[in-house]
Amino acid sequence: MATRLEAENSILYALDEPSAAWAGTTELHNMVEAAHRAAWNLIYAKWEDFRVSTKDFTIASGSTSWTLLVDSAPASGQLLRTDFFKLRMLMRKSADSVYRAMESFTLEESGDRGDIALNTGVGYMFLGDVIYVEPTEMAAGDYRAWYIPSPATLSGDSSVVQDPLNGAVLQYVIDVVCKRLRAKDDLSPGAFEKFAAELEEAIALAAQSRDARPRKVPDVRARMPRVYRTGRWGSW
Repeated sequence: MATRLEAENSILYALDEPSAAWAGTTELHNMVEAAHRAAWNLIYAKWEDFRVSTKDFTIASGSTSWTLLVDSAPASGQLLRTDFFKLRMLMRKSADSVYRAMESFTLEESGDRGDIALNTGVGYMFLGDVIYVEPTEMAAGDYRAWYIPSPATLSGDSSVVQDPLNGAVLQYVIDVVCKRLRAKDDLSPGAFEKFAAELEEAIALAAQSRDARPRKVPDVRARMPRVYRTGRWGSW
């Protein structure tokens, strides 16, 4: 995959300005970073589970919440706020050592939700940086947070542009930055505007078909229960 420096060199080439005064400046770095994140926002809008990850943590006896996000020095079971995009799902480890999905509730619903999760009898609320569990007397236990991470920051010349779509993200970064640089000089964005629009559509289409496996209807005649990845019950 291409690095930030290679992306910026491609921008210079596309604009036919190999010795531009703005090459290598902080402003150019910021524009490349912004375009990179914009591409990933398009991906997440169509398939937010594209880069889903997990973080396990334990709520100790006597505690009722867990601070998942911190600004610095994350402990085991915590995440840096800058690395976090969205909480996808929270699971709780049951007595049979199986993680099962929990149901979330809102601030208005807090206080009397002991029956909100069929499999665990426990629910949660994600408010700010903290996960709160109710009923509070059952909060102690092991948990697994499925979350959507933010794309890595392109902090240096050797930082890699995260591009799982066969070059579409890299080309989008190039075209968007070229378009903005031409606009900055009061010039028409020309074909770059068209190119960027076409790539937006291509990125969206590619992202939404991430899971290429055919969908199957489970055999509901069998009696053996099946626990899906989400923790919800179905049948073999």
